[in-house]
Amino acid sequence: MTVSEKKIGFIPDVTMGLLIPKSYDLVVTSERLIFVKKKSGENQSVVGRSQSTFEYDIEGFDALESRSGNLSIANTKVVNLRLETTAKRSSELGMLSLRLRFISQSGRAKEIEAIFNPSLDFVRSKVPNPDKSKMAEQFREVQTEYAKIVREILTQAIPVSVFQNAEWRI
Repeated sequence: MTVSEKKIGFIPDVTMGLLIPKSYDLVVTSERLIFVKKKSGENQSVVGRSQSTFEYDIEGFDALESRSGNLSIANTKVVNLRLETTAKRSSELGMLSLRLRFISQSGRAKEIEAIFNPSLDFVRSKVPNPDKSKMAEQFREVQTEYAKIVREILTQAIPVSVFQNAEWRI
């Protein structure tokens, strides 16, 4: 960790893997993206507000990076990014998909796909009293707000050249 490395954001409950999905928390710093593998059964959290984020701050970024099962990507190694909702029509509810292409430590190009979905706590914090007749519309609004938060966190971390060429389909 460099002395100037600072935490930019925290995105809980990120899923990677098609056949055997694995749950991660994403810690975004000024230097790297750290996908922290979660133990099965850990609670979901509101974006940016979790007991896990406090524990991660105490543990430190280098310790998180070295922990088995975690994936750390230097922000300067990100070469392409696409963030999009998975819904095909405006009437559908979808999740948020992140495709990230980066250069690994071995110098090879790699790509990961991660799925983000607002937790129930996040939805409840934005719509405390849902209207059953407008529930789908309210949930889409929450998803849009969630996508904007994720985008804001990522844009603060990735290089300007990647940001300018990123695909934002939200």
